[in-house]
Amino acid sequence: TLADKQAVKDKLGVPVVLARSIVARIIAELL
Repeated sequence: TLADKQAVKDKLGVPVVLARSIVARIIAELL
């Protein structure tokens, strides 16, 4: 169902956001 697809997107989106923030922090420290 559409709700299931949205739930999957939310679950997949969280690690992506966390990974981006971690990468941004590492880059900021390197610079």
